Amino acid sequence: MNFSLLLAFSAYIILLLVIGGLASFSSRSNQDFHLGGRRINYWVTAISAHASDMSSWLFIAFPFSVYAFGWVQCWTPIGLVLGMAANWHFIAPRLRARSEELESETIPDFLSKSAQDKSGLIRFISCVFCIFFFLFYIASGLKGIGFLMNHLFGFPLIAGVLLSAFVIMIYITLGGFFAISVVGAFQGLFLLAMLLLVPFAMKSATSSSWGEIFSSASHYFSEDPRTTSFFTLDGIAVALSWGLGYFGLPHVLVKFMGIDSVKSVRKSKYVGLVWQILALGTSLSVGVIAKAYFGGELLAEDALFIRIVTEVFSPILAGFVFCAMLAATISTVDSQIMVSATSLAKDVLQLEGKKSVYATRLSILVITLLAAGIASFGSSSIDALVRYAWVGQGCSFGPLVIASLYFKPLEAKHAAIGMLLGGILSMLWPLSSLPFATYPMIPAFSFSIIYLFIASRKKHS
Repeated sequence: MNFSLLLAFSAYIILLLVIGGLASFSSRSNQDFHLGGRRINYWVTAISAHASDMSSWLFIAFPFSVYAFGWVQCWTPIGLVLGMAANWHFIAPRLRARSEELESETIPDFLSKSAQDKSGLIRFISCVFCIFFFLFYIASGLKGIGFLMNHLFGFPLIAGVLLSAFVIMIYITLGGFFAISVVGAFQGLFLLAMLLLVPFAMKSATSSSWGEIFSSASHYFSEDPRTTSFFTLDGIAVALSWGLGYFGLPHVLVKFMGIDSVKSVRKSKYVGLVWQILALGTSLSVGVIAKAYFGGELLAEDALFIRIVTEVFSPILAGFVFCAMLAATISTVDSQIMVSATSLAKDVLQLEGKKSVYATRLSILVITLLAAGIASFGSSSIDALVRYAWVGQGCSFGPLVIASLYFKPLEAKHAAIGMLLGGILSMLWPLSSLPFATYPMIPAFSFSIIYLFIASRKKHS
């Protein structure tokens, strides 16, 4: 066991717990715990919003997908950046203003009040989809940490998963939304700084120019039967599949609701997009350089990035980079657990005041343990878990969020049908032999938003 790495990890975990403990002193009210009192400044919102959707996918799954499947994966960051830019521009300002007007602290509550649903149907459907898909998303992050602990320290996968789950539960329970936002901003800056070192260290290890690395990678991509060229319709489908998902990610949308003012959204947008472009561009370059570095060798998803860092960095620097990998995962998982637990306490149990805080803390424990079970005993890859959750949430919530902010008021029953249509199609479409079976986001999102648009027009015709 590498004790210097273990010491670095232990110090980093203690630092997170300290930040979470200090943030707990800023949670002065129930709304502070659930939504930070709607007083999170623009740069904390920007970094934490973008860091909250990357997880171990940024370090493990995305570089591997580039390494394994070639230039077509360049469409992934294109779709993500364009999708998030549209989310900041069209959704964030209106959602911040409208959610405060309706006194909503969760996405299910916002959607329910927007449709004036007194039956509780929309709230219930929203919570079911939110928690169900989040379990898989949270599991992907915990699984990434489990892989990391296994490779570095020889811990069994389940031990790494449970250890990370325990740490995350502690500091979320202490400080709530405010702690998550502050820790997320810190981790976002730290992980970006460490990630930026990786491609330069790899280049130095190859002793080749950037042109030679690019040429070598292109050669190995052309020889690999798994890879696909950039200029293909599949690329556009990849971009749409990722980009559209942002409109329905509750853990990102809730960050918009917690920013201190609508005026801060514009500044937050630019800070966040710069962070995202740098992070995704660097992660993409790691996959490309790795193709030249390893000469097209067949590697497993969980082994690629860890092997790169182990080979090109000194043990001390490798420890920092692995802590950044841990940061990426925790900054995502904590937001998702908090949103799920808040939804369960406030939307399903419909508790208020101190009772809602206590119920949220208990829900954090239950949801984290369920996700840990999926991570420990499930066989799906990190990329497959992220994609499943991303598509499910994007199709369940995205169309109705857009409709609630831009369409004419919907009847509750039509809002519920639109949500069910998107969520269920996202799960069933891949099982069919219909077009876009590999990209269910496109048909499921389209059918849902078209239905909601027609329903909103019919009500007022």
